[in-house]
Amino acid sequence: MSLISAVKEIRSKTPELNTIVVSRVSLDELWYKAEQLGSVEVDKSWSNGDYIVSIMLSVRGSRIYARGEDRVITEALEKAIQEALRFKGA
Repeated sequence: MSLISAVKEIRSKTPELNTIVVSRVSLDELWYKAEQLGSVEVDKSWSNGDYIVSIMLSVRGSRIYARGEDRVITEALEKAIQEALRFKGA
């Protein structure tokens, strides 16, 4: 049995695998979330092509930079937001 035949057989027996739900947040929505946390900066690395996102926030009087890095700007922004939220919760 070929790989394609095997995949078709699995899909026929499990129809829930035929539906893929993708819930992507737009760059605008992520940027809005990041701005709610602090000042946002984006840079692009020339050496490896990654986007570097920094969110400057203030926690208990201290200035902290949350950082996210990825080849995809939305992923880098999401990583920075997650780090900022961890700092806010600390």
